[in-house]
Amino acid sequence: MGAWAPVAERRTVGEASTLSTTLLRLQELDSELDAIGHRRQHLEERKAMAAASALANETAEAHRRCASEMSTLRSQLKDLESTAGDLQARIAVVKKRMFSSNVAARELSLLDEESSSLEKRLSEIEDAELEAMEALDQAEASYKLARERAEAASVELTTAEVALGQAEAILDQEALAVASGRPEVVASLPEAVVMRYESLRAHLGGVAVAKLEGRRCGGCHLELALAEFEAMRRSSPDALLTCESCGRILLV
Repeated sequence: MGAWAPVAERRTVGEASTLSTTLLRLQELDSELDAIGHRRQHLEERKAMAAASALANETAEAHRRCASEMSTLRSQLKDLESTAGDLQARIAVVKKRMFSSNVAARELSLLDEESSSLEKRLSEIEDAELEAMEALDQAEASYKLARERAEAASVELTTAEVALGQAEAILDQEALAVASGRPEVVASLPEAVVMRYESLRAHLGGVAVAKLEGRRCGGCHLELALAEFEAMRRSSPDALLTCESCGRILLV
C-alpha cells in the first residue's frame, strides 16, 4: 500500500503552495486554541477551587452533624427535666399523704416504699441530667468551632472561585484573540478541503495537518518506506498528500 494519496482536486504550483501554507496556518491556530483550552481545564486555580470546595463541603457537613447532635442532646435534656419534674411532683404528693393524720399503717408502708423508689429514680434522672448537660456543653463548643471552620472554608471557596474566574477570563481573551484570525483563514480555503480538515481533526485528536520530517510523518511519527518517500517527493507540487498510516494531510 502506498503511504500517500493526492486529493482529487489538483491545482497550480502557486495555488498549492498557498493552499499548503494556509492549511498549516489553520492547523497552527487550532492547535493554539486547543492548547489554551487544555490550559484552561488544568489551571492551578481550578485545582485550588476543587480543594476549597471539598473543604467547604466537609466543614459544612461537620457543622450540620454538630448542630444535629446539639439538637438531640437538648431534646434529651428537656425530656429528662420533664421526667424529673413529674417525679418531684409525685414525691411531694406521696410525702404529703405519708404525713397526713388518717393514713393506715399498711398504706404508710406502701407509701414509704413508693417514696424510696421514686427518690432513687429521681437520683438516676438527675445524674443523667448532669451527664446530658456536660455532653451538651461539649456539643455546643464543637458546634461553635465547626461553624467557624465552615465560615472560613466558605470564604476560602469564594476567594478560589474569584481567582479561577479571573484566570479563565485571561485565557478566554487569549483564545478570542487567536480565534479572531480563523474565519479569514478558513474563507481562503476550498470548502471541500475545509470539510476534510475538520473531519480529520475530529478523529485525530485535533491534528489534521502534519509536516513530513525527514521520512517521518509529523503526526503519527511513523517512517515511510524509501520508495514511498521518493514517490511522494516526486509528486506534483499542486497535490495535497495523505499519510495512509494515520490519514493526516501531509505537507512536504
